[in-house]
Amino acid sequence: MMLLGHPFLIKSNIKQSIEEASYKINSLIEVLQEIKSRREKALIFTPFLEMQSILITVIKHHFNLSAHCINGSTSQRSRQDILKIFKKSHGFNVIILSPRAAGLGLTITEANHVIHYHRMWNPAIENQATDRAYRIGQDKPVTVYYLIGTDPEITPTVDERVDALLAEKRKLMKDYLNPKIERKIRESDFADILGKERATIDIDCVDSLRWDEFEKLVSLLYQKKGYLKKKKLSLSTF
Repeated sequence: MMLLGHPFLIKSNIKQSIEEASYKINSLIEVLQEIKSRREKALIFTPFLEMQSILITVIKHHFNLSAHCINGSTSQRSRQDILKIFKKSHGFNVIILSPRAAGLGLTITEANHVIHYHRMWNPAIENQATDRAYRIGQDKPVTVYYLIGTDPEITPTVDERVDALLAEKRKLMKDYLNPKIERKIRESDFADILGKERATIDIDCVDSLRWDEFEKLVSLLYQKKGYLKKKKLSLSTF
């Protein structure tokens, strides 16, 4: 489903141009034109190598700009060179990045526009990607864009469904982190929002828990292993 960012990702025999085949690409071009008019810089995130290549082609065609790309195959030396060129360039510029490859360790405060062309199932990964521009040294307001495809004949679209799922995941995590909210952690709270029966717990979810919530989660996991919850006994002093 995540491949629906452009038809070329699943069909190579389409006779239309890149722009004609995707309204989403045209929306991206409009956003980039506005950013260019302000002489500002942007980061575009997509995890798919094929989509990264398409974006490089589109940006070259419409803006006469050779956009650099940082993904899992980019060496540390190449990353440093790309960032150095990006930081020194004046006016409009774009870097295309894989959300995971651009996770921790990158600071790109020269860009104050963050565009998520594809959404990630894990909101923590999206947040880490966005945070590349939200670092110490950023002196401009940062604008974050989520490109969501709509279709009057398909409701909800894949993009709309993923956006709703991520909004629900963020709400759950916010509830867990809000000390004013009293709620017991249940196994169903950690189940995948798509409706899978088995619970899916990742490290980002665990890392976001408070200490008392973590203890409750450990208790739940032990109960699933077959360990019974023992009653607390008071000891008399002899």
